[in-house]
Amino acid sequence: MTKLQRQEAKRQRARMKAVGEACQDEIGRFNQALSAGAKVIINTAFGMYRVHSVNHDFWYKTSPFNQAPSFTNQRSFCGCNDGQWADMMQQAGVLRNPLFKGC
Repeated sequence: MTKLQRQEAKRQRARMKAVGEACQDEIGRFNQALSAGAKVIINTAFGMYRVHSVNHDFWYKTSPFNQAPSFTNQRSFCGCNDGQWADMMQQAGVLRNPLFKGC
C-alpha cells in the first residue's frame, strides 16, 4: 500500500466515524423529541403509522397512528430512505446534524 493509499484509507475511516457519530446524534435527539411528546407519522405499505422510537440501526418502532400502542399492533420498519428520515426529523422539530445539512 502506498503512502497516498494509506492517507486515503485513513480519511475514509475518519469520515465513516464522523457519519456514524452524526447518525447516533440525530437518533438520540429524535428519540428525546418523541419522549417529550412530538408526534411523527409515516406512510407505509400497511397504512399510516405513528413512530414511537428509533433504535441505533434505524429501525422504527411504530403502531397504527390512530391506535394506542399495544403488544398486538406494534410493528418495526427499517429506515433506509434519507428523505423519509429528514421528513420525520422535521415532523419532530429536530434539526439535522450539521454534517448532513444540504443532503
